[in-house]
Amino acid sequence: MSAPGNYDFKRSILRLFVVTITVILLVFVVSTYRWQNQRLTSELAALSGSAEKVYVGAIEQDANMLGATLTGLLANDALRESFRNQDRDALLRQAMPLFQRLRKERQITHFYFIRPDRTVLLRVHMPSRLGDQINRTTLLEAEKTQTMSQGAELGPIGTFTLRVVSPWIEGGRLLGYVELGKEIDGVSATVQHDLNLRSEILIDKTLLKREEWEAGMAMLGRTAQWDLFDHWVLNGAGLGAMPLEMLRHINDWRPGDEGRKRYIADDGKRLLLDAIPLRDAAQRQVGALLIQADVTSRVETIWRSVAFLAFFCLLVGLIAAIAFWVILSKFERLYGHSEEKLRAMFEMSPFGMALRHQNGRYVEVNPAFAEMIGYSAEELTELSHMDITPPQFQDEDIRRMDILGLHRRAGPYVKEYRHRDGHLIPVSLNGMLITGSDGETYVWTLIEDISERLATEQRLNKKSDELARSNAELEAFAYVTSHDLRQPLRSISGYVSLLERQYGEQLDDEGRQFIRFVVDGVKRMDRLIIDVLDYARIGRLTKPKSETSLAVVAADVAFNLRAALEESGGTLTLAEDLPDVWADRTEMVRLLQNLITNALKFRSPDRPPEVRITAEHRLNEVQVNVEDNGIGIKPTDFERIFGIFQRLHSREQYEGSGIGLAVCKKIVEHHGGRIWVEQALPQGSRFCFTLAAVPAGNDVGNLSVA
Repeated sequence: MSAPGNYDFKRSILRLFVVTITVILLVFVVSTYRWQNQRLTSELAALSGSAEKVYVGAIEQDANMLGATLTGLLANDALRESFRNQDRDALLRQAMPLFQRLRKERQITHFYFIRPDRTVLLRVHMPSRLGDQINRTTLLEAEKTQTMSQGAELGPIGTFTLRVVSPWIEGGRLLGYVELGKEIDGVSATVQHDLNLRSEILIDKTLLKREEWEAGMAMLGRTAQWDLFDHWVLNGAGLGAMPLEMLRHINDWRPGDEGRKRYIADDGKRLLLDAIPLRDAAQRQVGALLIQADVTSRVETIWRSVAFLAFFCLLVGLIAAIAFWVILSKFERLYGHSEEKLRAMFEMSPFGMALRHQNGRYVEVNPAFAEMIGYSAEELTELSHMDITPPQFQDEDIRRMDILGLHRRAGPYVKEYRHRDGHLIPVSLNGMLITGSDGETYVWTLIEDISERLATEQRLNKKSDELARSNAELEAFAYVTSHDLRQPLRSISGYVSLLERQYGEQLDDEGRQFIRFVVDGVKRMDRLIIDVLDYARIGRLTKPKSETSLAVVAADVAFNLRAALEESGGTLTLAEDLPDVWADRTEMVRLLQNLITNALKFRSPDRPPEVRITAEHRLNEVQVNVEDNGIGIKPTDFERIFGIFQRLHSREQYEGSGIGLAVCKKIVEHHGGRIWVEQALPQGSRFCFTLAAVPAGNDVGNLSVA
């Protein structure tokens, strides 16, 4: 390839690299901005939450203060006497100094004495108004419960007042009610002071009458601007300090829109506008606590961070592009060396390699393939793939080409090539489709001469056949030998039994004991021959493994051993969740029967035998546990007991040939598992063995059977 072509290639690769890096960096910058913005939103939500907590806390604190103050007033005997006598003049003289002090010290704005019928006897803060009936929620609640009641109430003039009402009872007689109130404008000031926020109280217009509200504002010396907002009135001062944009947003707000934060710009500043619902004692929403926070510094911090990050990413992208250009240039210089290495690998490979067109004609072959076929490399480039393929493989070759076109790779595929001298060479092929620099599709093939491997497989198959014949002969020999060995034993047993019947009375005790020794020895020898023959047959006469239910196998074993269980007074407990395993069912019955029989045989004389069978899954296998409460096994004998003819006790104590656990071990190992014994607590032994679990979907076709 010429230098200009290389330059164009590098430029195309670099362009793709720059676009990719730009997209990645852009996504990174945008993600960072969104993360910062979400962080700001979370901080502002926390700020609004803090404002609400301060507001609620201030209300609770003022309510507690009013309650304590009211409790002190109820203890004033002079006030009680005047209230009992319904003496307004005396009440006013006594209460006014108290009210003035409470207004100065505790900002209490309302002080009532109310008759039992809820009509006003005296408004200390406004003595000229009296006789009207009050139906506020706090008073109705105090009347209903006859206990102190508290809550925020919206007055007819738009004041939002925290009120505490208590019945005044003397000797079981209701004298009336006493009420203290405090406007919550002070709560708004608390929010501003504690959180450095500006706050105002908005009241829902639909709950007010314009004439009464404007008269109330005039009485309180405040500016009344009923038409300033569509849905709200503002109970407070300082409207002139509010930005026009903020006034517009407040006008757009409707009751129920609280929690929808707004951001506004004012004289280069970014301000957050939020509202907290205000509810009266009846839980009716009557207004909102408007909060305003200056978030200019937070927003500027975000933009500075994003700008710095964008500049940094641009710098990193530029450096990466330069570095990539340098790497491409270095790769271009090294490409020639790599091509030489690939050429050397092609030439020196011990496997045949060939590049050919899809029509079969060879483009290039390596020396190993040429030597394998007996042609020179130049001669092979004049031939087609089909020219060296015997006719019996040509149809299969066409089918393999279809597979190659579909999957772009095929193999390994075993076939034969015809050598130049005419003999056939078995080979294994792996092929793949590649696209050359000219845009044409080629077939790249790796060829392995498998003549030696097939010869080795034939030798192994021959050895395997010989081994199978040897095993069959050994099986026949074992059968004949056991039969021939047992025949003399049966003869000895028969003649000794005949001798005992005919001459038993003539023998003394020692003679009869000798006969019993002979009979017992013959029986043990016969049992031993049978056990050895069975041990030798394990794994050779078994059926193919299949899905086997341990629950069914254990139930069959329990049925087979019911007589032994009844005789020993033992119990056999089976877990409810015994799983299926991949095993020979007959050998599983034999395995469990041997282990349970051992548990019943080696039981403790102090307690009835108990045997429990459980199982648990462990990865791709199942662990089965057979646990008993018998005499147990010393840890030093844990390995020894699985050996053939190994006994831990004399025949006088426990009968048997010492081959049972060896049979168990051989069955488990034939299934690809392992078996061991553990000390059971508080007494006894636990025999554990593993078996292959049934695969998911029971895909038996993928399992190899030992």
